[in-house]
Amino acid sequence: MIELIDRVGEPVFIQIILESWNGIFLLIMMFSLIIAKRADRKINTEIPLTNELIVFYAAIFLYNFFDILCCCFSGDTSVCGRITKSIAEICYFVVGAFQTLFFLQLVKKQIAEKNELETLKKVIFGFQLLHIPCLILLALTPFTKALYYFDEQNYYHRGQYYWVWYYATIISFAFITIVFIALHKKINSFLVRVISLAAIIPLIAFICNFAYIGISFNNISVSITALLVFMLYEKHRTAVFIRNANELENKRYDLMKAQIKPHFINNAMVAIQELCYEDPEKAAELINHFTRYLRNNIDVTNGTALIPVEKEIAAVKEYLALEYADTEKKFRFEFNLGCTSFQVPALSIETLVENAVKHGINRYSESSRVILTTYEDNTNYYVVLKDNGVGFDTNEETLGKSGIGLKNTVSRLEITCGGSLDIDRRDGWTVVKITIPQKR
Repeated sequence: MIELIDRVGEPVFIQIILESWNGIFLLIMMFSLIIAKRADRKINTEIPLTNELIVFYAAIFLYNFFDILCCCFSGDTSVCGRITKSIAEICYFVVGAFQTLFFLQLVKKQIAEKNELETLKKVIFGFQLLHIPCLILLALTPFTKALYYFDEQNYYHRGQYYWVWYYATIISFAFITIVFIALHKKINSFLVRVISLAAIIPLIAFICNFAYIGISFNNISVSITALLVFMLYEKHRTAVFIRNANELENKRYDLMKAQIKPHFINNAMVAIQELCYEDPEKAAELINHFTRYLRNNIDVTNGTALIPVEKEIAAVKEYLALEYADTEKKFRFEFNLGCTSFQVPALSIETLVENAVKHGINRYSESSRVILTTYEDNTNYYVVLKDNGVGFDTNEETLGKSGIGLKNTVSRLEITCGGSLDIDRRDGWTVVKITIPQKR
């Protein structure tokens, strides 16, 4: 340790310690993002820039790692020391170039392409081409000392054409900063804050490096940037989850209001009233079904987002019992339950059943059929409801008005379990299919 301090000097040794700790924090942040991404995928929530930040942190980690190697082997004149420092230095420059090109590509994708700014795309492409001569100089450096060289004591020195690389990098980050300032109103506020930090802080470091004192401000700046960006990301992620939770709560409240329909309740009560005179035992049985039907609807606002599919099937049966209270209804309903070991959003299947019975088929015809099927494969659970009625229009307006709104059901599936709903018309049947990913 003393020999290392004597060889590289105290300032560089402190830089080695700081970058080593930064590397540990970068790994923690990177794996935290990976875990968060997997968790978000299960609930079908996508946080912007997650993949880009993982790549960014991986690049910074390598950037620091190669710089640590360069610092540690400075002044080491052994064969191992010279080879290691030579390889680490060129890798350090390669990762630095990757970061610059990566940010230019990010601006191109997130701003130019999304806002269809063709001129900006061409300008960014021009800046990307600007780095080709730099990379050529880097490839020639081991033979020409163009960008840097090592003296007899294996210490680093800037080469004659180092400024070509340096100014190309500064100009690129200055350009990125100007783009975000000029177009900030057209860009998502989270994206503005993240990439502004990632451009401005390194730009300041590059300017500070004009006065070369043997310490790289570049690595310090990108490490600070990584920490600040991670804080912004976590704050934004929390806001997204709060917003989704509020949306889900509002949907649950709307579901309760829409599901308990006065017209249906009135018809059920009339049917029960008539049976009170003709068949009191049957009337008492219907009252029990009606009570459980109401409880299922009201409990949605107090229960969890997901319930066992068996409980949902029970809610379907309560609804059917009330429908069949009208003895003139002759439609047939069949269950084909191949799998009952998963969960669904409360009243999602029951909603589809109501829609099929009320809007899909002729309830008073013996030829009308509705079939409810559940099954699974290696990746998903499936709920399929099909009826042989005339079908219905599946445009946006219908999806919002039919029953409690199929559109509402689609949203709840996506938010609560990452599920999806598809509607198809084939061979005289209307087929509604729910797909729910299995948890891994």
